[in-house]
Amino acid sequence: MRSGQVKRGQPAGQSEESRSVRFSADSTRLVSGGTRGTVRLWDADSLALLGTVTVPVKDDSAAAFAAFSDDSDVVTITADDGSGYTWDTRIESTIATACTMAGRNLTRDEWTEAFGERPYEKTCP
Repeated sequence: MRSGQVKRGQPAGQSEESRSVRFSADSTRLVSGGTRGTVRLWDADSLALLGTVTVPVKDDSAAAFAAFSDDSDVVTITADDGSGYTWDTRIESTIATACTMAGRNLTRDEWTEAFGERPYEKTCP
């Protein structure tokens, strides 16, 4: 941010537009909300993708807006229809949620989409 130079371009295959970007209270992470209900969590220094969630939206141009709550681990998300969601971004919680939602271990492709470059782990015990 200080230099004004692009540190990282848009990830390959990502066609969603970001509509909101917010820093965590401790300035170590960023959260971006975008079209198609996609919310991404980033390391603020390296811009490594730490995680992704998608909330329901009415169409591809509809957006999700995200911001950290007072606790830098919880993200509050508002969808275009006014629905609200919370995302506990602690990795243990996110992996457990992925298991619950999928009802199985994620595939490697699903893992990469959700957790970026983080090494693959089984999501269910």
